[in-house]
Amino acid sequence: MNSNSLENIPYDFELGSIINFLKSKNAKSILIQLPDGLKHYFPYISSELKKRVPELKIYLSGHPTYGPCTVDEESAKELGVDIIIHFGHLEYPFYTPKYETIFIPAKSKLRIGQEPLLKLKEILEEKSCKSVAISSPAQHLNILSSIALELKSYGFDVNIAKQPILGCYYNPALSYEVDAHIVVAGGAFHAIGMWLASQKPTIRVDPYESRVEDITFTAMSILKKRLWRIHMAMDSYKWAIIDGAKGQSRTNIVKKLEEQLLEKGLEYIVVKANRIDAELLRNLGTSIDAYIITACPRIAIDDLSDFEKPVLAPGEAYYALGMKKRYVFPW
Repeated sequence: MNSNSLENIPYDFELGSIINFLKSKNAKSILIQLPDGLKHYFPYISSELKKRVPELKIYLSGHPTYGPCTVDEESAKELGVDIIIHFGHLEYPFYTPKYETIFIPAKSKLRIGQEPLLKLKEILEEKSCKSVAISSPAQHLNILSSIALELKSYGFDVNIAKQPILGCYYNPALSYEVDAHIVVAGGAFHAIGMWLASQKPTIRVDPYESRVEDITFTAMSILKKRLWRIHMAMDSYKWAIIDGAKGQSRTNIVKKLEEQLLEKGLEYIVVKANRIDAELLRNLGTSIDAYIITACPRIAIDDLSDFEKPVLAPGEAYYALGMKKRYVFPW
């Protein structure tokens, strides 16, 4: 990608602010961390930074970047860089990296046209929804106000989430008592999570495809599958609690689960892992009856949803173990 294609880049990487920050810190080397969908912009970002700070040493983290909970501090330490620049997210509310890190949300330059907004209006009216909460991941926070303004002109009561939602964090929208949720995001990932967390009508607005989709039916199908998995886990005797690292280390949740398993007279092991996949679960042996992933709740419902034994997110485990009276996602 060359600088001539700047006008075609649909994100604001805030390179001017980054350059000013690096100069203020007298930084000599940096590690750039990008989600997989943004990694192909690295040559452009690196080139632009080099133009203004020619002596700057720039590295790219090749590790997956699932969220602000997985800042690549290990690579930064090994390389000895001065600063990590993490694109695509704002800082995670429950984890502050020990390594100096700046978060750049990579705000989208896309806008929602009139036709999708009219479709959104139609869906909300069909569902008799009068009040809504509108939210998005970090990239699209800047376009929520314009969508809200249009919806208000149609007569809806609109609440705007002040913070971004994440695959495991929907509180910015759940704090509002509303009839429905609107999630502005590419793909169904965040919208499905919102429905599972709220169990209220959820409509996805895709700014990349100018598409509006009622995600409710899809999410209800997933919930039925999750309830079956929970039912399967209720008869389990030996459990594996698998915790993550850094922002995916949730020792308080692990402790709570351990206490409940002990109280019920069940056996369990606790596993600490940076990478959690089917191979890890199988390597733990055939004696494990059910697994609880405390690291990232999306691993259970997305990556390992079809595993041969029940794999639960923490809230689902609370339900299976009698700690909650109904389905809870994610925590």
